[in-house]
Amino acid sequence: MSFQAVLGVLLVLYLALMVLLGWVGRQRTHGVGDYYVGGRSLGGVALGLSFFATYASTNSYLGFSGKSYAYGAPWLLLVPFAVGLSLLAWTLVAPRLREFTGVLDSLTIPDFLGTRFDSPAARFVSAVLVLLASLLYLTAVYKGIGNLFESLLGISYLTAVGLVLAIVVTYTSIGGFHSVVRTDVVQALLMIGAAVLLFVGTTRALGGVGALFELSQHPETESLFQWNVVVPTSVLLGTLFATTVKFLVEPRQLSRFFALKSAREARRGIWVSTLTFFVVFSLLTPLGMMARPLLLGLSDTDRVIPELLAAGVGFGPVSTAFLMLAILSAAMSSLDSVLLVMASTFERDVMVKLRVRSFESQSLEAQSLEAQLLEAQSLETQSRERESQETGAAAAAARTASTLRSTRSWVVVFALLAAIAAIRPPGGIVELTSFSGAVFGACFLPPVLLGLHWRRGSGASVLTAIGSGLLVLLIWRFTPWSKTVHAVFPAIVLSTSGYWLVAHQTAAALPERLEQFFVR
Repeated sequence: MSFQAVLGVLLVLYLALMVLLGWVGRQRTHGVGDYYVGGRSLGGVALGLSFFATYASTNSYLGFSGKSYAYGAPWLLLVPFAVGLSLLAWTLVAPRLREFTGVLDSLTIPDFLGTRFDSPAARFVSAVLVLLASLLYLTAVYKGIGNLFESLLGISYLTAVGLVLAIVVTYTSIGGFHSVVRTDVVQALLMIGAAVLLFVGTTRALGGVGALFELSQHPETESLFQWNVVVPTSVLLGTLFATTVKFLVEPRQLSRFFALKSAREARRGIWVSTLTFFVVFSLLTPLGMMARPLLLGLSDTDRVIPELLAAGVGFGPVSTAFLMLAILSAAMSSLDSVLLVMASTFERDVMVKLRVRSFESQSLEAQSLEAQLLEAQSLETQSRERESQETGAAAAAARTASTLRSTRSWVVVFALLAAIAAIRPPGGIVELTSFSGAVFGACFLPPVLLGLHWRRGSGASVLTAIGSGLLVLLIWRFTPWSKTVHAVFPAIVLSTSGYWLVAHQTAAALPERLEQFFVR
């Protein structure tokens, strides 16, 4: 069979499976909690694979694997960064975040921050930041899959983006979190197979791994094996940290912890996620460097893998078709999670805020300021109670159905916005991914980690961390140190310092329900 025929068969089977899993997810979805976080009832093996699949998108298979074409051997440090931060996320964040969000009934990260620190303002501001940073990340994913389809199938970049958009919107909007995790498990297995196949095929084309030694001896490529030559080491470390710190703070990753069934399942997830990252990234990160003798003169490292596959060196039609499918699934596994996070965040944390203001304007004369603030913090819960009292369970069910319909519609809206942004992306895959990760790291690392492990902190400290971290990221490139120090480091230092100082100057905002977690 020809490459196109094999790919066509694989795509039909893949799409049928995705739709089926979407339908299964829909059958398991009976409420907002099911749609947003799987009813907090999922196992560690599935969520560990989903944690990996959510992160390892086309940004990894095209962006990260190709980056060593330019950065060389130092880029291999991505492996210990990914493994180390995955371990930290599952040990420092996962158990307590699962407990906290269960007690607070939080379904999104902005929801958690707003409730943990008793601050509607922190909830709203963090929600807006999640939407903007996630949009950048989606743009990077679209760019990667568009480049791949354009190189291998000869279809236009825009057609490829449109195809991916249609597929991911279909099953994500149908089944929510249940379908996302189920599809992630399938996609993770495909991606593991793809990493092995890419490494073996490239090694075969190169004539063996030993050919890398020849690169280190050649005058034109020996710099790839030296530190602080191609890129300053501090900038490299900052880029690596910015792309992996999201394990600790990015909403699409943390949503997996919301869904854990128990602490025992979290322990299982640690090993599944960390081992998968180690194996896959060890195989992917050297590919760009290994492709140097095969692909000369490339200026865009995002095109290393597409061009390698298009050249047909080391890969037959069947293996190339499988790799196309696996990289497509890598894109899907990230797109669906980010879209679900954006849709749920917008519906739960932005639209609720707008409804609160509308409610306040209508009832200003009848309510005291204290009652209004209470209403702003728990409008959704109180609304469900009022409906149950006034019209019974039917009204509550109607509200749940309305929320689900609204969230599904936001999935479509944000998918379209990201596709439009991908027509003229503002940067390369690694650059967009790195900046998105830096935003989450600089703005959310102090509130999330300290909010889980330190009783002090307030809405003001959260807003200070977000504002100072974002400010540094935006202005750092205009400073004389921008060429030698990555912006993520000073941004995190300033945001953490700001959080700590303001936390000591303001009263601690700790809900009584969380007192049990801070008993000395």
